[in-house]
Amino acid sequence: MNRRLRDQRRVIWVKAAAVARYWEARADFELAVWCAQDGRVPEGSFHPRIAILNRTAMLEKHREAVAKQLLTPAPDVGVVNWKRAVVAKGGISLLPVKKSRSKRSSPPIWLS
Repeated sequence: MNRRLRDQRRVIWVKAAAVARYWEARADFELAVWCAQDGRVPEGSFHPRIAILNRTAMLEKHREAVAKQLLTPAPDVGVVNWKRAVVAKGGISLLPVKKSRSKRSSPPIWLS
């Protein structure tokens, strides 16, 4: 029973982590392309013109994805430790998660 629950949580967690990683990588890539284009590096011409403002929207999507990831039930202790580390270094202050939601119960909802 517990094994099945952990396996189900892992599938959901992996998807949530993949979405967060996608938006982080996408924002980083857009910045790299923009830098190449702005610096008139030939590699920049391999891509459509980048508007640096798009990166802000992508970073917001990344923050939303990390917030969802924090609220996704943890499949193992490693994930719980990752959640604790994010909160300990103040990362939760940048996320669109209300403090009341992140500290609602003991243990907090994000820690489950």
